Amino acid sequence: QDQFVLAGMTLGLYRGMDRAQKEMYLRAGELHLFAVSGLNVAILFSILLVLLTACRVPFAARYLTIPVLLLGYTLATGAPPSALRAWFMLSVWSVGRGLRLPTQPVNTVLLAALVLLALNPLTLFQAGFLYSFLAVLAILLGWRGAQRLLAWGQAPDEWGPFRARQPSWPTRAGRLALGTGRAMLIFWLGRGL
Repeated sequence: QDQFVLAGMTLGLYRGMDRAQKEMYLRAGELHLFAVSGLNVAILFSILLVLLTACRVPFAARYLTIPVLLLGYTLATGAPPSALRAWFMLSVWSVGRGLRLPTQPVNTVLLAALVLLALNPLTLFQAGFLYSFLAVLAILLGWRGAQRLLAWGQAPDEWGPFRARQPSWPTRAGRLALGTGRAMLIFWLGRGL
């Protein structure tokens, strides 16, 4: 049964689960775990980027290959609108990076929204469309402000000894945890706007 749950969470394929399992997740309020969303696409994007970087794939090839691989995943999941939006936003940004164009994340998100609206103007009235783009914009716009707020009151790196400027593994892990927490807080605040 675990393989059906895993297939449901990663690919949105929950047909193999029996009725009792579906009812259990429904009663627990956890049925949304089986909906493939933009978060799934973003997580896969990050994993692919790390793997291709670790395999020493050249910079341009790495960023131009990821949108193709993500499109395959998005189509395999049935191409729900939230996954398509995330794929398009990440693809615009990734292709810009791959072509070494100066990319501004806010501009790429707005370009993705404009293209999707040009293809179907009625998506403007869908709550999912508005929610996903506003949440991503809140994260992007709130990130710099949160970064400045965290850096306020800290001594510049140049004032410390050179060895202290090279962060250890626990320090880097702590910074990653703080950055992740900061992104979640900004997303939570942006969701309430």
